[in-house]
Amino acid sequence: MTTSVEDRISTEDRVSRLEGAYEHLATKADISDLKAEFKADVSDLKAEFKSDIGELKAEFKADVSDLKTELKADVSDLKAEFRTDISDLKAEFKTDISDLKAEFKTDISDLKAEFKTDVSDLRAELNTDVSELKTDVSDLRTENTHMATKADVSELRADMERLHSSTIKWMVGLVLGSVVANTGVTLTILRLIG
Repeated sequence: MTTSVEDRISTEDRVSRLEGAYEHLATKADISDLKAEFKADVSDLKAEFKSDIGELKAEFKADVSDLKTELKADVSDLKAEFRTDISDLKAEFKTDISDLKAEFKTDISDLKAEFKTDVSDLRAELNTDVSELKTDVSDLRTENTHMATKADVSELRADMERLHSSTIKWMVGLVLGSVVANTGVTLTILRLIG
């Protein structure tokens, strides 16, 4: 059998060659150390994370508590302000209503006074007009004595009828006389011509 060059190299040489060629590779011990370091780092991170979460929880609880306290104070202040505003509005409303009532009473009183004055003026005017009417009626009665009565008017009517009938008779006679005279004149002219 032939021995090759490789066979001639001893096992130790081979191992040392292999070790030199693979120096950059980790050994089991390196990996074990790395695992231990990783576990320690993870454990430290967990502990830090738990601590941070605990601190955040505590801060959050404190902030929530502070916020609740502030909100309660703000709500209480708003309630007090709201009550004060409502009380002020009620007072203003009562004052406004009272002022309106006073103005309304004053206006009604003024209207009553104006109405009384107007009625009084109207009564005075009516009394004056009635007095003037009485004077006019009295004057008419005085003038009425110079006027004809029913009997006077009847007598006048009878006289007018008599006069009328005599006028008609006189006119009929006059017309007949005119016709006769015209006829005579016409006949005379016709005889003379004829």
